[in-house]
Amino acid sequence: MASYRAWAARHDVPFNATLRRAQTLVERHIEQHGAFEINALGGLLVCSK
Repeated sequence: MASYRAWAARHDVPFNATLRRAQTLVERHIEQHGAFEINALGGLLVCSK
């Protein structure tokens, strides 16, 4: 998501707050389901804590 920093700045999006919220949502999902999968043509993220 860090690659969107420049876009966020141009569109007055609160980038750091958005990242914190995304982290919270993903952590909650992983706690409940054991994993977070992203299906997209653009790429794949593999993360661990």
